[in-house]
Amino acid sequence: MRFLIRLSNTSNHTSDDRETLAEKIKETLEKEEMKAVNLRVTGKALEFDLFTNNPDKVDHAVSKLSEIGSTLTIRRLDPTTPKRSKQEILAEAKNYFNEERYWEVHETLEDAWRSETGSEKELLQGLILFAAAYVHQQRARYQRVIPVLERALSKIDSSQIDTYDGYNLKKIREMGATFLKTGKMTPFQLD
Repeated sequence: MRFLIRLSNTSNHTSDDRETLAEKIKETLEKEEMKAVNLRVTGKALEFDLFTNNPDKVDHAVSKLSEIGSTLTIRRLDPTTPKRSKQEILAEAKNYFNEERYWEVHETLEDAWRSETGSEKELLQGLILFAAAYVHQQRARYQRVIPVLERALSKIDSSQIDTYDGYNLKKIREMGATFLKTGKMTPFQLD
């Protein structure tokens, strides 16, 4: 079974600390016969995927990571989630974005993207790629950030609209252009 684990980032770790943190988490959870992968570092949290054959021990195993950060969320990633409306999906993804939970933005928006066609599908893919650029930064894969961001902005620009179901596309475009100039993405709120 697969879980998404989020620990508080009270020590102000950055994605540059990712390898050291990943090794500590991996060592701790291997003793519990669990596997931790894909560590992402945000300003607020350390998040990773946890694989286990014993879901009843997840809370206990994660509590052993308290010296790294307190538990924020433990979420089972179940491939059989109930059907939700596009508006529910977009609202959930927007909340995740504002909490710097970009991997979850990516995963959540895919639910809406799968059922769309044409220009709306293209726009959703742009938003997914925008979140993916942040994920690459959180995972210290800096060489991938700019190319993914460029693809994201190209798809968002093709929509030629300024808002989409509560998403301020104009602001996303402006922030994206700034990120391309500076070479670094910083968190912002979608409002």
